[in-house]
Amino acid sequence: MPINKERLILFHVPKCGGVTVYRTLSRYFDRYITSHDVQDESTASVRAPFIATHTTFTLFKYIPREDWTVTLLREPQRRLRSQYRFWAGINPSAPENAIAASETKYLMKLARELSFVEFLGVKEGPLVVHLDNVMVRHFADFAYEGEKVREKHLKMACENLEKIDDIMTTETLEQDLSDLAARLGRAPAYQMQKGNVTDELYIHHPDQHTYVSADITADNAYRNAVEPLIAYDRRLYAYAKALKERRASDRNRTYHRFLDIPGMTVFEITPNVTYTLANSPASRAMLWGEWSSQDDTRGWTIGQFCWIQFKVRRSELARLEKPTLGLKIEAFLPPARTTNRVDLKVAGSDARRRILFLNTGQAQDPQVIGPPVAGASIVVAGARCAIDLPLSAQGSLLEDDRWPMASADAATFAYFRIDLSNLPNLPATQFGVGDSRNLGVAINELLLRSPRSPQLTTVATTTDEAQT
Repeated sequence: MPINKERLILFHVPKCGGVTVYRTLSRYFDRYITSHDVQDESTASVRAPFIATHTTFTLFKYIPREDWTVTLLREPQRRLRSQYRFWAGINPSAPENAIAASETKYLMKLARELSFVEFLGVKEGPLVVHLDNVMVRHFADFAYEGEKVREKHLKMACENLEKIDDIMTTETLEQDLSDLAARLGRAPAYQMQKGNVTDELYIHHPDQHTYVSADITADNAYRNAVEPLIAYDRRLYAYAKALKERRASDRNRTYHRFLDIPGMTVFEITPNVTYTLANSPASRAMLWGEWSSQDDTRGWTIGQFCWIQFKVRRSELARLEKPTLGLKIEAFLPPARTTNRVDLKVAGSDARRRILFLNTGQAQDPQVIGPPVAGASIVVAGARCAIDLPLSAQGSLLEDDRWPMASADAATFAYFRIDLSNLPNLPATQFGVGDSRNLGVAINELLLRSPRSPQLTTVATTTDEAQT
């Protein structure tokens, strides 16, 4: 069951890995925006489907019923070290830094000239927001600039974290981000685009960090300098980890639900070009849904339900007499399984196509195969099949109406969606096999064209209407 939202909002706490999250997820949206100005409240009014903002939680006016919120926190000592390394390692002579804000240039200068302990001891305004219990400050409300963090602020930050839909931590970001990509229906296309986190994940331009000693915590004064700056952040971080673990446990006991956000990337395809999904990361993101495996070596493995969504320029469709989408499908049939069944349907049409893949080495049980779909069943002796699905009926296009589109975009593109159900989706143990990826199907190729006259390549059909 999808959770329908209008936007994904990333509350980006500085030096916690937000750039990595932004770079990874932005590829999945047709519009996205980021703001590194902590006071840029105007970002809240932007209707881009993905927004990453440094604005603090209490200033950013998000709408819970429309927005799915995400944040990530980091072990406080590591966050402080990363902050110092980042500023000390910036090359001031680099062209991109020549136009940096005066405050940034000042912080770069301090980090280059001071030791880590001296840096932590600076009490001037520009550093407070970056060093003093930063995570609590990001999720609590302060009456005036420079106000000291107190117990009431920690309580407020914990209450606000309860309102965040997904909490991640930098130390486990690779898994957390993969899980979020899966909830967005993008798990098979997922690939982390690492940013500038300078400790666990990645050292951004390590050759530039010439001003940072090998061990920045070796100074005996380190503990006295760092503890006051992270006392409340430590407790907030522990609270966030416990909250995250409790939610993960709850999620494992409930039915999995994924996010459905209009504005996520829909791939454009053109007629007479073959799109190979099994081996192409760019094409894989056309597939959304529930997955039975993350194995990409054999192709796409689909559990219970999945869909393919794509768009075509209307000018291209005008060249086709009757636009048809051709699919090459491969079913995984381990020795213990007698059959695999796939139902396909074009959104906007009630007509279904059922493909029954039969294992030639097994005796067939009609009850296992299941009832045919009247006038639309194809029986395949083997694991591979090609099928054509018409994208028009009674002269009109079967366009996907599930995704709100701007009028200008709808005038240029036609959107389509092919629904796939792979049933029965039974546990691998019931078939005597331990590898669940053998119980799915793969969508290997897509081809948009006018319909061909030859029948589909099938061994036998249940009706005379096997060709589409």
